[in-house]
Amino acid sequence: MNVSRLKDDINSGRTGDKVAAFDPAAAPLGTDEEAAGTPVSAAAVEMARASEMEPEGSERTRQDDAIAANGPRAGHRHGAGTWVLVLALVALLAFAVWFGVSGWQTAGDPDVGEVTGLGYGAMALGIIATLGLGIGLMVLIFRSERQ
Repeated sequence: MNVSRLKDDINSGRTGDKVAAFDPAAAPLGTDEEAAGTPVSAAAVEMARASEMEPEGSERTRQDDAIAANGPRAGHRHGAGTWVLVLALVALLAFAVWFGVSGWQTAGDPDVGEVTGLGYGAMALGIIATLGLGIGLMVLIFRSERQ
C-alpha cells in the first residue's frame, strides 16, 4: 500500500466519504514526506486507510453525518471581530471606488497634464509582469499536479 493507492481509494469513493471524482490537491498526500526525503511507511499508509474506511456507526462517521446534515458551521454566529473586518473591507472598497472615480474625472483636467510615454510604458510593463506572474504560477500548479 502506498500513498498513491490511498489517494485513488479516496478519489474513487471507496472510503465512503465522497463521491467518485478526481480531487486535485495543492499538496497531494505524502508531498511533505517526499520533499523531506522520508517516504511514508506502508504501515502509516495502512493506518490512514483504515481510519478513512471506518465502519458506519463509528464516532467519526456520526460526526461526519451530523456535519453533512447541518452544514459544517451549523449554529455558528459571527463575532464582533468578523463584523469589524467586514466594515473595514467595505470602507476600503468605498475609498478605492472614490479614488478611482476622482482620478477618472480629473483625467481630462488641463492642470493635471496628460499621461506621458513613460507612464504608458510603466503601465504596459506592470500589465505584462502581472500576467506573466499569474500565468507562470498556474503553469507550475498544473505541472506539479501531473508529476
